[in-house]
Order: sequence, then structure tokens, then C-alpha cells
Amino acid sequence: MAKLKLSLFLLVCILATSFVPSYAGNDLVFNTNFSELSFNELNSLNAPKRRPVKRGRRGKKGNEYAFTKGKIAIDAGVGFPMLAVFPTLSMKVPALSLAGDYCFFSGGRIALSAGITGSYSQMTERQSLGGMSLLDSNSTPKDFGTYYAGGKFTFTINFSKSVLMYYNISLGYLNMDLATPDSETFHYSGFMGTLMMGFKFYFTKNIGAFIEWGFDLNKVGAAGIALKF
Repeated sequence: MAKLKLSLFLLVCILATSFVPSYAGNDLVFNTNFSELSFNELNSLNAPKRRPVKRGRRGKKGNEYAFTKGKIAIDAGVGFPMLAVFPTLSMKVPALSLAGDYCFFSGGRIALSAGITGSYSQMTERQSLGGMSLLDSNSTPKDFGTYYAGGKFTFTINFSKSVLMYYNISLGYLNMDLATPDSETFHYSGFMGTLMMGFKFYFTKNIGAFIEWGFDLNKVGAAGIALKF
């Protein structure tokens, strides 16, 4: 009887101990999973939140400006000849000008271009001035033509897609004739530099107008049509 009780006691101990590893393992897994879950949740709560990036406007895009890289500008105008300031001469043909530019650089509002320019004007002698005769009755008034042709470099400041301001310098060949008060003719031909500034106003994408003034031995100012492609 004592042996039977001892056998039953040992059997109960063996059965009882057989459940301990399974329970301990489950508890370890549960605790581990809970720890991992808690750690991940803490990480997600403590991690700094990413703020949405605000995309500010860093100036207008190139296509919102009047003159940008790759554009070609052509200007045709009529100006006031410089020689018209002489009282002994009168204007016969105003200063007709034609210029072309190719924009090779643009960044922000600034654009740089290079091109060619040319102009022509014609003056004639006055026969009288203020009731006083300047020429003999047998003399025929002389005509004097002035032309200029050269290359130019232009610095442009874009204000918008329709308005810009520009400065240009040029170096080219000038041919000029001038009648002096004693009826002699002064002639000059050679290289000469010019400096002009002006504004352009585009009414459509390709058509506008310009006005300019400055140091140009053929004209002191001009206005006309501005085209771009």
C-alpha cells in the first residue's frame, strides 16, 4: 500500500513537471512579443514626425519671362538721326534700323544675347535758314547718307513675360558724310562703338514694340516693332 501511494505521488510529480516547460516557454514568447510590441509602439510615438515640405516659389519659371535662352529677337525701327541737330541740314530719310539677337544664356530675370545691328539715314542741305540763304541760287542741295553696321552684345532684365529692359553695346563700321557751313564736305569712315538702352513691351507671345535711346552716331533714339521666336 505504501509502495502504491509512493508510485502515485511520483506519477503526479512527473505529470506536474511536464507542464512547466510548455507554460514557461509560452510565457517567454508572450513576454517577448509584448516587449517587442511595446518597444515598437514607443519608437513610433517617440520618433520625430516628418513635417511636410513646403515648396516655396523660387522666382518665376523661364517660360514666364519675355526673353530666355534659345529665343531670337528681331527689332525694326525708325529713329531720329544725330545729324538732324545741325541747323544747316534737314532730314530726308529718318534713321531706319534693323537688329537681331540670339539669347545664349538666361538665369532668373537675367538674359544675355549676341547679334547684329544696322541703321541708315539720309540728310540734305538746307537752302535757307531764318530767311537767310545758305546756298547759291545755282547750287543744288547735296544729300548725305550715314550707315552703320556691326555686332552687338545685349544685357536684358526681364520684368515679366511681356516687359523687359535692355542695355546693349556694339562695335561696327560707320560711314558718315557731313556738309559744313562753308559748303565743304566732311567724310568719316571707320570703326565706332555705340551704347544704347531701352524697353520692350510684348502685346502677344511674339509681337511687341520697343523704344531706345543712347549714344549711336547714326541716331539718338528710335522706336519700332519687336518680334521674337
